[in-house]
Amino acid sequence: MGYTHKWRLKPEATDRKTTEIGEDILTMMMLTEIPVARHTDHPDQPPQIDENHISFNGVGDDMCEDFRWPPPEELNRLMGINPGTDWCKTERRPYDVLVAAALISIKHHLGPNVETGSDGRLDEEEWKAAISLYRRAFPDRHIPAGITEDYSEGQAPLLGL
Repeated sequence: MGYTHKWRLKPEATDRKTTEIGEDILTMMMLTEIPVARHTDHPDQPPQIDENHISFNGVGDDMCEDFRWPPPEELNRLMGINPGTDWCKTERRPYDVLVAAALISIKHHLGPNVETGSDGRLDEEEWKAAISLYRRAFPDRHIPAGITEDYSEGQAPLLGL
């Protein structure tokens, strides 16, 4: 196991909003100095962000699992898991902030058509940094429902899944 974020696209979500989410992620990447690469197979290439796919990871010793959007449906079917499911173990490495901020963007664009989850808590530094980055990038947006800073009894809620 390890520190992991997860998401599940509901079957009724026919539009993956990859272009919009990719634009958001690129905007947030430009506001940070967090080094990112395409993915573990191409660590010397820049992140892949286009109308069909988004893929990025940390660099060097800060690399862990790739963040991918949309979920790899065909691979998931072959593995016998929900086609809309994916996850990204970051081990709290620097690119974790971008993964968490990407989940906020995904939730913004897809709302109830996606469920998000995390081993982290919203009152932890990684999530605080992700929310801060998202707010700097998109000051006119609210943090979407399902990702909230409303704590009960001093405990930050876990997200969705």
